[in-house]
Amino acid sequence: MEKDAPEDSHKGGYNLIITGRNTGKLEILKQELEEEGVQVLALAFDVRNREAARKAVDYIPEAWRNIDVLINNAGLARGLEPEYEGDFDDWDQMIDTNIKGLLTMTRLIVPAWWNAIVVMSSTSEVWLAMLPMRAEMCTVPPRVQ
Repeated sequence: MEKDAPEDSHKGGYNLIITGRNTGKLEILKQELEEEGVQVLALAFDVRNREAARKAVDYIPEAWRNIDVLINNAGLARGLEPEYEGDFDDWDQMIDTNIKGLLTMTRLIVPAWWNAIVVMSSTSEVWLAMLPMRAEMCTVPPRVQ
């Protein structure tokens, strides 16, 4: 996750669930945020691994399950050469992370515990994959308390 997203989110009074592949980076970010007075739950997993994502979501304690905002920010850039020289494995890894990872996390979180979705990515293919959902995402219903 881009570091600014959680740092800015906590200014609104949100507690944060942060995720990523790199346990070390997650722990450093968690410590920095907790020093700011934020409650943080860090979950280390790779969004390309659907089963690991499902287990991580299932692991979220009950007290943390009232998720107001999902900031979907999985992003990976590989193979920056022209398409005609591109590596198929790089493309698979980017699609698995940037599109399928984003969709997996949306699917696992949205049905039960959401108020808003924020999609952040440096790759246009994510936006293109989300076009059918765009209208629904722009009309987020208020949570019924």
